[in-house]
Amino acid sequence: MPLLELKNITKRFDGLVAVSEVSCAVEPGLIFALIGPNGAGKTTVFNMLTGMTAITSGQAYFKGLELNSLPPYRVTELGLGRTFQNIRLFNRMSVLDNVIVGFHCRTRTGLAGALLKLGSARREWTETRMKAMELLRRFGLDGVKDELTGNLPYGQQRGLEIVRALATAPDLLLLDEPAAGLNIAETEVLMRQITALRDELGKTILLIEHDMKLVMGISDHIVVLDHGCKIAEGAPANIQTNERVIEAYLGSGFRKTHAGH
Repeated sequence: MPLLELKNITKRFDGLVAVSEVSCAVEPGLIFALIGPNGAGKTTVFNMLTGMTAITSGQAYFKGLELNSLPPYRVTELGLGRTFQNIRLFNRMSVLDNVIVGFHCRTRTGLAGALLKLGSARREWTETRMKAMELLRRFGLDGVKDELTGNLPYGQQRGLEIVRALATAPDLLLLDEPAAGLNIAETEVLMRQITALRDELGKTILLIEHDMKLVMGISDHIVVLDHGCKIAEGAPANIQTNERVIEAYLGSGFRKTHAGH
């Protein structure tokens, strides 16, 4: 069974069709990329999957359960975590506290237990802090755990948003343009980190990204959208040579640059 399956999902905003009858399936343990020009409907797909906007028609299934009409908190509880194109961190909280907030949907004792300082709450707090620190270490952020998030450089904020999403213990991690605003060196580090999430932690990842070096370098499977419609799907090697994709998105310069590869 696919981890995620989309069956003709469509999103209409009044008279505008933002996504039109898109179908695809994400298999467990893969890095799956969703690419296309600006305005192709990629983030709208993410928003439909995570309950941020309703699916007009069609169905989305995660682990065999229908996602249609589920609120965002239920989607997160099911094991679908995400980041956002525009960073959404708590800038006046510490780096560590931002990650601990991400664990909230998996904690058991709740606010009352924490306020009463019950033994179970103290143990859970200790465990949560240890798990948060391990995630921060994975992204090289453990040394800034006490810094205010708003004081971090942009690249570290990008990494922290991924860490916070990982704190929700997702079976499927949605990354919306994780390399946006990063320099070449930072992007190369990010590529290794995302690959390690698949290879070392067994995470399944669905990403939106415009950096084609990153997409072609780490993706197992790619779906291409244009004007809300799926125009191609397949392995990176097939997508790179697909004439319709080159015409709609990659451009003739991409063909010349990758000739012979």
